[in-house]
Amino acid sequence: MPWSTILLFGDSITEQSFSSQGRWAALLADRFQRMADVIPRGFSGYNTRWCKILLPDILNSINAKDVSCMTIFLGANDCSLPTSDQYVPVDEFQQNLETMISILECRGIVRQKIVFITPPIYFHSHFVAASAKDGDPDPLRSDDRPAIYAKAMVELAEKLNVSVVDAYSAFAADGRGEELFYDGLHFSPAGSELLYNLVVKDIEARVLAFRDESSANETINYARWRDVDGGNLEESLFRQTTAKN
Repeated sequence: MPWSTILLFGDSITEQSFSSQGRWAALLADRFQRMADVIPRGFSGYNTRWCKILLPDILNSINAKDVSCMTIFLGANDCSLPTSDQYVPVDEFQQNLETMISILECRGIVRQKIVFITPPIYFHSHFVAASAKDGDPDPLRSDDRPAIYAKAMVELAEKLNVSVVDAYSAFAADGRGEELFYDGLHFSPAGSELLYNLVVKDIEARVLAFRDESSANETINYARWRDVDGGNLEESLFRQTTAKN
């Protein structure tokens, strides 16, 4: 049975993607039940400089031939103020992403399977208050900087012929503002659902291509329980059945 991997690579927004609030990966796992496994590799506070170094080791635990889709969701930390240890200049940010594409293709994950996700909008005063409540120092960030890195990622994606989801523009246009975040930076359930809706079609297309299917003939692995033939278990259990009831 075809059973692919959806690999999510990023920072804390990816690390929290199975949490009760930042649950966009959990929504993906639900969507692709009995079709693909969703594997998050998210690292709180990390930037592209650090993730570029980690990537080869992360891939050692992944069977590249099983990857139907990989998201790269970075930039929210790179765009910190230059006085921050997390800061990465925008030209290096682009170069680091391009290096990641080269690493992935050398490992057998072609760029057609990759989807960039830009950093979303950010609410500094909200994040400062949340950080203070947790006893953390004031974050070295500003509201305006994610837009610069989102634009750079979109431009790089066009140059490299890599798919990109412009989360920044979509979140800015949504109108709900801070309701999309629980602390100004990380997603609330509403923000998680918005991101899910932004990425699901790109991921769906790649999962179905891996399975050599289309949305019109989408299947799930193994028979539905009502279709199991007790007199012919071996054959009936291993049928792929339509994903739509």
